[in-house]
Amino acid sequence: MDECYSKDTAISSLTGILIPAHNYPDLRVKFYEILQWAIQPGEHIVSSPPELHTSAFLSDQDDTVKLQNLERVTDLVVNNRLRIYRVGYYVTKETVRLMPHDKQLLGLCWFSMVAMLQPEFESDMLVPVMDGFNPQTVIKFSGMIKSGDVPRAAGLESNLSFRNTQNILGEALYADSKFSIFTQVADIVSYLRHIADWSREGLTMTDFKRQLLHISGMLTPALIREEIVALNGSRPVRDNSQPNEI
Repeated sequence: MDECYSKDTAISSLTGILIPAHNYPDLRVKFYEILQWAIQPGEHIVSSPPELHTSAFLSDQDDTVKLQNLERVTDLVVNNRLRIYRVGYYVTKETVRLMPHDKQLLGLCWFSMVAMLQPEFESDMLVPVMDGFNPQTVIKFSGMIKSGDVPRAAGLESNLSFRNTQNILGEALYADSKFSIFTQVADIVSYLRHIADWSREGLTMTDFKRQLLHISGMLTPALIREEIVALNGSRPVRDNSQPNEI
C-alpha cells in the first residue's frame, strides 16, 4: 500500500495492490526484468537498480526513459491481472476540525480500504504491507486490526463492523520502499492515479503530465474499486483563475 496527499487537489488517498503469494516469485523476476537496463548497463557490469519512487522518479534519466519504465510497470500490473483498490477523501477545513488527530484522513482511508477488501478476506488470508514506519500510521493501521481481535476474543464478533477480519494478519507489516519492490509499484500506481485526480479536478498540466495521464488510463482494467469521497458533499473551494502545474 501507499498513501498520497496533495495540497493542490486536497485529496488524501490510500492505494493498495493485491499480490498473490503464489505468484510472487514470478512477479519479482518480471519486476527486475523491467530494470535490466540499469542492472546490467554494460558487459561484465552489474549494478544495483534505482529505487522507483515517484517523488524523484529516475531523476538522472530523460523523459523518454521515465515514460518507458512507467509503462512497463503499468504493463506488469495489468498483464498479470493484479487488482488495485484505491480510496481517497477530500481534506477540507471542516474535516480537519472534525478529525484534528487525523488531519489527512489516513485512518479513515484505511478503514474504507478494509471495507472494500472484505470480499477478498472472506476466504483468503491478507498480509497488509504499508510503506514506511511512521508511528502515527502504525497506530491507525495495526491499531484497527487489534480493535477487531479483542472483541472477537471476548465472544463479541457479532458486534464488529467487518466479518472475517481474523483473515487479515494481526500485525500490519511496514516496509522501506528501497527494499520492497511492490511498495515501489504501489507508489507508482498511487502517483499515476493522482494524475487522474489532477485532471478530473481541472488543474493545469504540463505536456509531460498529459503523457502520464495516458499511462494512468492504462491501469483501468486493474482497478477493482476506486472512490474519492467528499464527506457530507463538502469539497474544497478552488480558484481556477490561477493556473496550476504539476
